[in-house]
Amino acid sequence: MNRLQIYYINHLREELALAKGYQNRNQVPKLTKINVSVSLKPINFNTEIVPLILYPLERLTGGKGKLVRSKRSDSDINVRAGIFTAACVTLQGDKIYQFLDNLYSLWLPNISSSSGLSLDSFDSQGNYSFSLPFEAVPEFSAEFGQYQYLSTFEITIQTSSKTNWDAFGLLNGLKIPFQTPTVAEKTSLQSL
Repeated sequence: MNRLQIYYINHLREELALAKGYQNRNQVPKLTKINVSVSLKPINFNTEIVPLILYPLERLTGGKGKLVRSKRSDSDINVRAGIFTAACVTLQGDKIYQFLDNLYSLWLPNISSSSGLSLDSFDSQGNYSFSLPFEAVPEFSAEFGQYQYLSTFEITIQTSSKTNWDAFGLLNGLKIPFQTPTVAEKTSLQSL
């Protein structure tokens, strides 16, 4: 077990249950999965470079990557049906906590001029999405020339919470650095 997972099980779950007045331990929000993806648009969907995309993605997350094909053609962005449009990795179980531990202790501090993650990226179902610049991952800074076609990692954290405010409490309790919410942001998080 990861130290973040032990912290959630032993401390945070009890704190959230007391703060929200949950009667059952299973009502407390928890992390269900994390999806990390990279768009292939910057490389113009070049099939020769596609296998090279999976290597940094799998190395970043520790999970098995897969390629996503387009289901239909779209002439606005020059996509034909059946070509690879993205590479993604879905993390579940223990790998979620290992990834989050690396995220807030290693990668997020490397983002220059960052005062924390924005609160505007919660959807109405308690999930949070954000982009991690490729330069923020120190493991690849020496090899950046090889991966120059990558721009950002798109990360979606899915929780079992029903509201954004519960998801914010869970992620904030797991030490994800958010910007300090204003009164208007607090009310918008609580209203959704």
